Amino acid sequence: MDIAILEKRLQEIKEVLINGQEIPNGFFESTNDEYLCSAQNLIHYLQLRNIDIREIQSALTGLGISSLGTGAGYVVENVSRSLELVRLIQRSALELVQERSALGHRESDALLEARSESLFALPKRETSTRIMVTMPDEVANDTVLLKGLFSAGTDITRINLSHGNPGPMGSDVG
Repeated sequence: MDIAILEKRLQEIKEVLINGQEIPNGFFESTNDEYLCSAQNLIHYLQLRNIDIREIQSALTGLGISSLGTGAGYVVENVSRSLELVRLIQRSALELVQERSALGHRESDALLEARSESLFALPKRETSTRIMVTMPDEVANDTVLLKGLFSAGTDITRINLSHGNPGPMGSDVG
């Protein structure tokens, strides 16, 4: 994300938090003064969580700025400080120098994913759901069954030895 766009998006978020959505009638009036600051922060937190900030978080992390997800206890302050840092980076004369041997945030994520796919030889998944099948020890050597399970989408198998008998797997522990 372009840094100018990032600055604009952070400013928009800050305005939403400060000017924000309607707060339920009487919400703050019924809140004990001791907890008023926390109640206001809770409203800001809920407002922030209603915004898709994933792209912004990635851009902030890429600049070395903590993402907005870490400031649940001080939401407006966290957004404001992030905005100030982005403005400082954008308007300063400093150039962000990256040595050839160093990887940036985006590049390291892409490299990690590519190497994981290469190492584990797994096709990219459509979902994050994983399937584990627990089997009795009697089927541990049934390669036809195991190949069928993996072809059908099983990610990992687990053999339950707690009820089995010693023998088929070479175990003679009683």
